Order: sequence, then structure tokens, then C-alpha cells
Amino acid sequence: MRQRTLTGYLLMPRPKDLVKASLIPVTYAVGTVATGELSTHSVVRALVVLAAVELLIYPARYQWNDARGFVADQRHPDCAGRGRLPGPLCSARRNVAASSTVALLRLLCVPVLVIALPGLDLGGILTFAAVGVFGVAFVYEWLRSRFTGRDGRVPPPLRMGVLLIWLTVGAGYAVRGMIGLALAIDVTAHPALAIWAAVTLWAYGVAFVTSRWAVEATAFATADDGRVRFEARADQAREHLLVLIRWLPARLADPRLDVKRWAPLSQRTPAAAPWNVAMVTAGCAAAATGRWLCGPSSVTQWAAAATIGAAVTLAAVLTARRVRLLLVPVGAVLLTGYFHVTGCARPLLAVLPWVLIAAAYLFFSSRSLDALGRPGVMTAAVQRLCRATAKAVLGASTWKAMQHNVAEDAAADDDAPQPAELVDVAHQAAAAGAEVAMRWWADHRALEIQEKQGPRDLVSRADREAEDAIRAVLARLRPADGVLGEEGGTVDGTSGIRWVVDPIDGTTSYLYGRADWAVSVAAVRCSDDVVVAAAVVEPVLDRTTTAQRGHGTYCNGRRVTVNDVESLTHALIEINFGRDDQREIAGQMVHELGRCVRDLRRGGSAASALAHVATGTADAVWAPGLSPWDCAGGVLLVEEAGGSVGDLTGPSAGSWPATGDVLAAHPALWAQLRALLAPVYTITV
Repeated sequence: MRQRTLTGYLLMPRPKDLVKASLIPVTYAVGTVATGELSTHSVVRALVVLAAVELLIYPARYQWNDARGFVADQRHPDCAGRGRLPGPLCSARRNVAASSTVALLRLLCVPVLVIALPGLDLGGILTFAAVGVFGVAFVYEWLRSRFTGRDGRVPPPLRMGVLLIWLTVGAGYAVRGMIGLALAIDVTAHPALAIWAAVTLWAYGVAFVTSRWAVEATAFATADDGRVRFEARADQAREHLLVLIRWLPARLADPRLDVKRWAPLSQRTPAAAPWNVAMVTAGCAAAATGRWLCGPSSVTQWAAAATIGAAVTLAAVLTARRVRLLLVPVGAVLLTGYFHVTGCARPLLAVLPWVLIAAAYLFFSSRSLDALGRPGVMTAAVQRLCRATAKAVLGASTWKAMQHNVAEDAAADDDAPQPAELVDVAHQAAAAGAEVAMRWWADHRALEIQEKQGPRDLVSRADREAEDAIRAVLARLRPADGVLGEEGGTVDGTSGIRWVVDPIDGTTSYLYGRADWAVSVAAVRCSDDVVVAAAVVEPVLDRTTTAQRGHGTYCNGRRVTVNDVESLTHALIEINFGRDDQREIAGQMVHELGRCVRDLRRGGSAASALAHVATGTADAVWAPGLSPWDCAGGVLLVEEAGGSVGDLTGPSAGSWPATGDVLAAHPALWAQLRALLAPVYTITV
């Protein structure tokens, strides 16, 4: 799936979330039916408020959330399908700045509406909407930054902070729904109704969000003969999402089913699952809300209604989808009968909130990851409206030209190589180079050695033949790509992809018959020098580490992540001494590191060292004075394993540092090492 354009995102940040916009008109309609009062003024006011909330206030809130989660969203395996702020990471400054500006303009339009339409009395209701939406948003963002993004286990443990996040998100639905109800009913005059309605909407919000997040978590799932297995890194998704997989079924209903088409909540899930607990609460409160909609109620009446509502909801959520389809109408009949028997004047109105909640549950419990990625009827209608409006404002000719460019861009994107294809090519090329290098390594003493730029910069026949083997694979599989190799120089390409190749990284170790050398092959996007796929092969160790951008790092087929080490005293650091001019201060560097860290290791290959950090056999690497072919592949391995990469001036976004000085580690450890090393190299942090 192609990632959204920035323009499309700015027009409508999350079109898939427009389904939530139904809360305001639904609660407004229920309130209007209850009061029996409907006027043109009321309808116009409701429509303006709906537009302000769903096209101005909530999109601005989404843009803020997406800006804060930009990095994690770009590393999500379903990055394009989620429709969040588009990347890549190297465009962070531009895209986040543009989105923030548009979000601010959206919020400024709200008071303009209030001033421009004084007859609609919008001040109070829109103030409540803005304060409610962003009040919930501030609490949510604080909780998320405080309690998530630190645990790489799958599933992570269930903590109080995660529960608070779920409850906070549910409050947003209460705000939305109460806006609609307040447009039809003076809720201040009916406090009991307002309380029960708020509880209903709040619990429904928790059920909706946790169930949706549970389905989104299947983006991290694979299936083997029907058995579901989850793998994710802490930097790809947050604990409040991944923790939900503990309540999902362990097997697919149909072993032949694609995981993306799996609707896990259509199967039976435990009663303790948060969406089930929340739905039972919502069903209980919805029945009580319905009773209060029909007028004052005794404690016995609303308590009995709430009990019946909870019981039939519990029966529905604890069964598979086929049985649910029968239990929901049965529950509606039972509640209607109870309201009728107890003398409720309008039993059909009283049962309406419960029916709406139950119907919504039937809908969202049937969703799969693939279904979440498809636009719904409301989304499609809004998109058509936006296109028609843009065409009218810009003019038909300009719109046509823009569509022509979009079509060209889409075609270019469709023709562009995918990281999965490129990582396979990288693996094949690196394996071919490794095979040649190993043949010579077995008799390394027979090799003729030449110095390139001094006694520390060596080359042999093995280097040249290994690179020839790599280039042969690339020429066969990717003939239009460019190549930059340590020994063979640069060959220009026309595809937009350039391969950065080091046939033997660690030639000195290789020529001494040691094991610490590697073959590195990386695919780089020419437009921004972002590494999109890489393979580093350590032949003597029989270890191959690969990565594709956005899809993690794998070592011999097993998903790997950087060590979760946040203290220097517990860190094993790999180092090299750098260029000749940097070797003069290498002693000071070793001294500063040696007194603070667990231990130091001096290997012979930067590519190997970076692979070691990615696979957890080292905690960090400081390797100054590298060339692109030394580190291009390793940089991606570390990033996709959850680490940070950069030089002492700061992180590098998706590529190798221009200085050639490479620092790689767990993000928390990276910052400490940078602060420790910068003074040694007279760099101001």
C-alpha cells in the first residue's frame, strides 16, 4: 500500500477515524427523539458544531498526536496502511512543521466561527468541545510518554499506566457523545441522565479503542499452520497496544486465512479482555440511560434495567459472532418487554441506547486489519466532498494538472523497488561475496597484500574478487541501479537506488586469519541517501544479519533487537581508533570510556561491530573515521533493531553520519555516550 501524500494528510489527517464522527449526530438524534423538539435553528447549529468538531478540533488533535508519534509510526510494519503523518524519517522537520502549522490554523478557525455566527450561540458548546478534546489529549499524551515505549517484551506486562491510558481515551468518546446530547437536551436540568449517558459513552469508547488497538496489533503477527505469533520492538508500537494481544485467540479460526484478514474479536475472547469488560459496563449504563430518557425513574427501575442490560451484553460478548447475531435481538426484546411491563411510556426509546451500543459492537468486533485499511462509506463520502470542494476552489484545469502529477507519482511509487525485494538482493550479493572471500581466507597467507593509503589500509586479491562477485549479482538482479564499492569505485544508475558495498570490511583481520571481518551490502535511496535494505555477512561465524526499513532486523532468520541497557556501567562497548588524526586522542577516549563502562572491545570491522549492537552481542559502538561502505549496512541494522545512530553532533536520520564518526547504541545509552565522548573530540553538545 502506498503511503499518503502530505497534502492529502493535511486536508484530512485520519479519514478512517471519521466513523467516530457518528457519535455526535447519533446522540443528537436520540436526544431530539426524547424531547420531540426539532427546529431549523437546532439542526443548523448541530451541523455547524459537527463540522467544527470533526473538521477542525479533532483533526488538530490528531495532528498533534501524529507529530509526537512520528518516529514510531514510520517504523510500524503497517506504516502506509495506518494513514498517519507521512514520512520518511528524513522529512520529519518539513512534514511535522507543515502539519503543526495547519493544526494551529484549524484551531484559529474555531473562534472565527463563534464570532461569525453569533445567532447560533456556539461559544459555550465549542469551548466545551475544545477544552474536552484537548484536555483528554494532554492527559493521554502525558500518560503515553510516561508509561510506554520502554518495554520490548511481547506482550509487555499489564501496568496501571496502561489502564489509565485506556480510561483516558474512553473519555474522548464521552466528550464527543455529550456534545451531541447537549445540542438536543439541556443536560444541566437532567443530571442523572447526563451521568448515565456519560458513563455509557465513556465505557463504549474504551471498548471501541481497545478492540481497534487489538486488531491493529495483528500487524505484528505471523501465522504458522494457524498458530499466531507476535513480534515487535519497543520503538515500533506502544505497550498500551501490544499488551492487548494476551487476550487474543492463539489460533486463527481458519488456518488458511491471511493474518491481515483475520478478525480476532469475531472469535471468543476472555471475559477479562478490556473490550469485553468495557462493553458490559456500556451495556449496563446504556439500559439505565434509556430508562432516564423516558423521564424520572425510581432506583429499582433503573437498577433492574441496568442489570438486564449488563446480563444480555455479557452473554453476547462471551460468544462467537454467529451466536452474538442472535443474542443482540433477543436482548433487545427482553429489555423492551421489561420497559413495557414496568410502565415505561416509550419502551422503544428506552431500549434504543442499548441497541445502538450492541449494534456498534457487532460491527467493530467483526473488523480485520485489512478491513481497517479500507475507507468506509462515511470516509469515502467526505473524501468525495473534499475533492469536489478543492476542484471548485482551484479550478478545473489546475485540478486536472494536479491529478496528472498525482497519477505520475503513484505510478513511480508502484514501480519503485520494495524493501523486501532489495533486502533479498542484498542478501544474495553479500552471500556471493562471502563465498569468494572464504575460499581465499582458508589460504590467506598466499594472498598478495597491497597498501592503499598506508600500512593500516590494505587490499588484496580477495577484496577485488569478492567485490566482483557482489557486482555480478547486482548487475544480474538490478541492472539499472548504481553501485559504490570500496575497491571498484562508482557506477551510476538510473533507478534511484545505489548499492554501497564493502567486500571485506576488516581486511587486516582477514589477512591475519581472524574471524572479525564481514561482507556488507546496502541499498540506498539516491534522493536522500536513506538506507532502505542491508545485509551484513560474517562468514567465519556463519552469521547473516539483514534489515529492511520499517520491518525490523533479523539475524539468521530470527528477529533481533538492541539490548535494553540504559546504564554505562553495564555496557559493553566496541571501539576503533579512527583516522590517523584521531588516533592521537584515542588514548584519552579509551581512558574516558574505560572508567565508566563495563568493558571495551576492539574488533577489526565496523560492519561487524554494528551488527553486534543490532543483535545484542554488544551494547554500543564508537567507530570514528569510517567511509560509507564501512557503515551503510550496519547503520540500518541498528536502527531497525531499535537503536540510535549518529555522530557526536547528533543523530543521523536514516543514513550514515556525514562526518564518518559513528556512534550506535540503545537510545538512552547513546545520549550518555555522546555526552561523554564529545569533550574528548572537542565537540560542543
